[in-house]
Amino acid sequence: LEILPRIKVPYRGQSLEEFDLDGALRRRPALLLVDELAHTNAPGLRHQKRWQDVQEILEAGIDVWTTLNVQHLESLNDPVARITGVRVAETIPDTVLDLADEIELIDLTPAELRTRLVDGKIYRPDVAHRALEGFFREGNWGRCARWRCGAWPNGWIRMLHPTCAPAPFPAPGPPVRRFWP
Repeated sequence: LEILPRIKVPYRGQSLEEFDLDGALRRRPALLLVDELAHTNAPGLRHQKRWQDVQEILEAGIDVWTTLNVQHLESLNDPVARITGVRVAETIPDTVLDLADEIELIDLTPAELRTRLVDGKIYRPDVAHRALEGFFREGNWGRCARWRCGAWPNGWIRMLHPTCAPAPFPAPGPPVRRFWP
């Protein structure tokens, strides 16, 4: 799998590595994998948010598969903050998901998530430690289970997760799988 080179962007005395939108558009792959849809780009790049980069890529006729954690959906920002005590700064408008032809919900148990964090598969060790004591602390994941059990805004995804208890919302249908575009 080819990995496109990143661009270096000077920011507050350091060099940040960012997605090279122009390089991707010049390369014109049939399919582009773009991580962290809700990412905020470094100042000075064409778009403030990565989801805006993805919109431009789609407009250029390139298919995109991307990743997004549910807590980054704008409509869930207030409920997530109430449950976790953490306000998520990087969000995407819910309407961005309307551009998707398919969405696949991939869920982890709290134990699997903690293991991936500790093993450095998600964040650097210092960031993972803060995440485990903050947003991903024991209990928060379970309190957010209602979204994993089908209570999704606008009915985008309806999925029954094996850890779900009976809930006061309608029983979901079969899982819906969606990818960009």
